[in-house]
Amino acid sequence: MNKSIVIVWACALACSQTDKSNREMSLHPQSPKNAAKPALVDPTFAPGQSTKIFNTLEDLRAWTAESSYGGGRLIVLRQKGATYLVADRMFTSGMISSEVNVFKEENGKYVHVYYLPLKYVSRKYELVDGDLVVTEQSGARGAEKLVIGKEELRAR
Repeated sequence: MNKSIVIVWACALACSQTDKSNREMSLHPQSPKNAAKPALVDPTFAPGQSTKIFNTLEDLRAWTAESSYGGGRLIVLRQKGATYLVADRMFTSGMISSEVNVFKEENGKYVHVYYLPLKYVSRKYELVDGDLVVTEQSGARGAEKLVIGKEELRAR
């Protein structure tokens, strides 16, 4: 048998097995072999509002870590009785990026109060006299500080 014919036949056999496997997965999506992870809890919305609210810290942590391509981290900041949770999520691989959602703890729930859009920087956070100070670091520009006033960190 000619070598090129054998190679073509082997590729055709491998492709047919892959197609069969893909068809089986689509025909039996709930089989144990193809079982998906449980769905993430998306933030709920208060009646008449468009504010993100998480009912538990665990749901907020899971959403922060698993709802974006590059993962995320949840930073807890406390000062003078106020607790803010900064969900810093990444959407890139191989380079730094940061999208920020700030939540405030209110009556055991976590209410969205501020958003910073996706940017190719790393960010650090601290509370200073009730204001959220965000330090953005990028290789090209160095460090820049952004101050988000306590008035802007109120639940809407």
